Amino acid sequence: MEKGLLKCKSFKLVFLILVTLFVSGCAPELRKSGFPLISFAHLKPISLDVARVEVENNYVSPKTRPFIEHEFPVSLAALAMNWASDRLNPVGSSDVLRVMVWRASVVEVPLPRSGGLEGMFRRDQSERYDGVIELRAEIRDEFGNSRVTVETKVSRSQTVAENISLIERDKIWFDMTEAMMSDLNAELEKQIRIYMKNWIRK
Repeated sequence: MEKGLLKCKSFKLVFLILVTLFVSGCAPELRKSGFPLISFAHLKPISLDVARVEVENNYVSPKTRPFIEHEFPVSLAALAMNWASDRLNPVGSSDVLRVMVWRASVVEVPLPRSGGLEGMFRRDQSERYDGVIELRAEIRDEFGNSRVTVETKVSRSQTVAENISLIERDKIWFDMTEAMMSDLNAELEKQIRIYMKNWIRK
């Protein structure tokens, strides 16, 4: 009998480890070491009359140029998903708020450089990075019918000089990400307070 219980406990332990590894593998990596966490947990959450908040990432990075978001020190998709857990607080007993990340991309655009004698003495801007985050928040009833939807798209562009170091480039990318998330937070809160005001609870 004891052997049977030990086998059962061992099986459950192995199963839990496999599930943990599977979930961790599916989630986008949040950030590289050495960079601070971008969070909105310090802000007052928005309490909504919904039973739960569901968050999903619908954007899959091509991971080939010109798309370079996978090289950023902080994952745009993971940050957009974390925004929902930081700012949205379900306090109701029905309806579901679904938050969907549709785009979290950064495109690298090569810029023309000076040639000839001028190019020898001039430090040009060599690349431009165009970042976009698109997110949709939708309240659905128990039958899956949409009751209200808000959509937000924020973007930032940043150029870098030629011969920039990898550390300097990562810092510029981090600042760019932080700015986009600040814009996303402000725009989403504004739209939620306008279009989902009937669900907001103090």
